[in-house]
Amino acid sequence: MPTALLCHIVPRPLCRFRWVFCQLDWLCRCLPQRIRCALDELPETLDETYERTLQRIDEVNWGLAHRLFQCVAVALRPLCVEELAAFLALDFKTGSIPDFNPIWRPENPRDAVLSTCSSLLVVVNVGDSQVIQFSHYSVKEFLTSDRIAKAGVTVARFEVLMEPAHTALAQGCLAVLLKLSANSNRSTIEGVPLAHYAAQHWVDHALLASRNIQDGMKRLFDPSKPYFALWVWICDTIPGSSLQTIIQNLSRLAQAPFNDDVFRKFLDMEVCAVSGRPLEKAAWVSDIFIIVIWDLTMDTFWSHSFF
Repeated sequence: MPTALLCHIVPRPLCRFRWVFCQLDWLCRCLPQRIRCALDELPETLDETYERTLQRIDEVNWGLAHRLFQCVAVALRPLCVEELAAFLALDFKTGSIPDFNPIWRPENPRDAVLSTCSSLLVVVNVGDSQVIQFSHYSVKEFLTSDRIAKAGVTVARFEVLMEPAHTALAQGCLAVLLKLSANSNRSTIEGVPLAHYAAQHWVDHALLASRNIQDGMKRLFDPSKPYFALWVWICDTIPGSSLQTIIQNLSRLAQAPFNDDVFRKFLDMEVCAVSGRPLEKAAWVSDIFIIVIWDLTMDTFWSHSFF
């Protein structure tokens, strides 16, 4: 194809190379007898290329693929392969908070993610980890643009809207935290790859999510359950996190207008004491009672730690 014609078809300089790459990748997948026909059927624009790719995602997998696109699009840091694959083990049909089923976790997370999402996601080595990202910035741009809504029902259903995407992330994070037990230890936590991301970032997603996560939040803050203490402990094991971070997150949640009901029972306790000794975990949790006091007059959280 002449360069002048290619520039006309794909006007953005960086995207024209992406368009060429996609077509070459497509042709490499064709059987020899199909190559000539495939050349005649090449899409003229990058958007059409992505439309074709989305159309060829297996019908049975489109919901899973869409959820993975949502996660990659709004994750607050690049997700490791194992973390993203954990969303394949969530059953979103069980209610507002999905059921985390460890049996559904794929044996080969890398292959499971890439085979579900075709060529739109790639694995990148970052240090000792493999993280998932969109194969090109234009993929996210297309999935989150209003152009995809005009591409027909089959393609439009893959559109990534911000609030539903953050809701899916918040639901998944809460599902993982609510699956942990009081007997959890460092070893069992390491066996749940999404646990650290969930503990560190579920609040950020919750603040941008819909009301569908309120039931999960009520369970997390239920004083008769171990989930709040576990959240505190996991956060303490993450470098850069601290008790102050947790207090700030609680304050941010309490200020959200839709969370009054969620916090009423929690705040009615006046003093919420979290003892980490039964968990025998991080030093300050195992040796100190963490007291978080809600001051109704100042609308702030005060933290008091004592031996």
